Amino acid sequence: MYNNISFTSTIRPVTVPQYKQEVLAFEKPCVAKFPWTINEAVIGENVVTTNVMDCSVCGIKVKDKVFLLHTTPFHELNKDFAKIEAIIKENVDLKTDDIQAILIGGKPPYTHGPESYQHFEKYEAFLQKHNIPYSKLKGGMGIRHVAYSNKKDEWLIAHDKIARPQERLRTTPIQELKNIFSEISISEKDNVSWYA
Repeated sequence: MYNNISFTSTIRPVTVPQYKQEVLAFEKPCVAKFPWTINEAVIGENVVTTNVMDCSVCGIKVKDKVFLLHTTPFHELNKDFAKIEAIIKENVDLKTDDIQAILIGGKPPYTHGPESYQHFEKYEAFLQKHNIPYSKLKGGMGIRHVAYSNKKDEWLIAHDKIARPQERLRTTPIQELKNIFSEISISEKDNVSWYA
């Protein structure tokens, strides 16, 4: 089903200060900004978004570009998921073999009500329907920041609870992700590492 895919991105947990420093070095980053609707979706070689709480972030990489959506389930523009699907289809060649995604979000219903999980699950159903391999980082608490660097072919996932570099001998990057997300599934086309 996924023949000839060369996508092998690294998912790298980083501290918030590391994230800020590394994103500053990005060449011409495209930023998905507030109010986090389908209108703020971006496409580029380097993409960035911050303050992911009850929202869902879906990054779909085709060849050397990423289409990044950061959408809140509570904004009127995002309530009709068919519009989000249409935006994705306008910007991404879903038929190519060289496609991979990452999906982040889905706050537990007891924190924000069921909308966050339901919104996340619509993205997941879309990726599955189109046979797009993806890594899933779902649930958990706190604020996350997400960025993709084409130069390093890596996703940065920042959170206040990520171990500082001097503490990393006592933990693993996958354990750090497990500390901030309640459900993790890493695509066979991705890896998790402290290093790009």
